[in-house]
Amino acid sequence: MMMNTTLEQLRGLRLHGMASGLQEQMAAGGGTHSLSFEERLGVSSFSVQ
Repeated sequence: MMMNTTLEQLRGLRLHGMASGLQEQMAAGGGTHSLSFEERLGVSSFSVQ
């Protein structure tokens, strides 16, 4: 439930790329849960370039 609220807020702020990235991380469910926020942000930034 909390993630849905976060996704709605990101979209409301027109941060569609961040919302998509969060959805991809949630769907992958792989090793991203063991990473800190800063590490996940770095991985997301790297994959966008």
